[in-house]
Amino acid sequence: FESALPLATFAELGYLLPPEVRVHLDLVGPDCCPAPLASTTVPTAGQPESLPQAPNLTVAVHPKAYHQCEFSNGKPDLVVAFHPGLHLYPEWGPTVEELVHRGIPTVLTAFTRTDMLANCAALGVTTPPSLQEEAEATRPMFPL
Repeated sequence: FESALPLATFAELGYLLPPEVRVHLDLVGPDCCPAPLASTTVPTAGQPESLPQAPNLTVAVHPKAYHQCEFSNGKPDLVVAFHPGLHLYPEWGPTVEELVHRGIPTVLTAFTRTDMLANCAALGVTTPPSLQEEAEATRPMFPL
């Protein structure tokens, strides 16, 4: 779904930040082909597009797997994978390995708890940190 949004949708991020804060987004994925910025322009793969609505924000589109991309900005500050389905797509393997190897902070989302647990199992994580913290928070501080 995110890969089909018009690039101007991301201008909201520019509005949330002070004008002096510059943000660059790299949208990555084999199916990543956002709708054009305007009806007459189509994003060029890998080339940053400035959004007229948010001059402090640039967006680049990379229609390939993350581990196949070369980024001019170097190491990203954060990678977010929206409902990646790691347990369903073995193609994620090289990307996950690269993210871990490079020490890049990564956030994965999931539609359901079942999906989250399946993604964690695919990563070899037995109990997701958020569930571990939740379990610890419900334990009494002092044994009865």
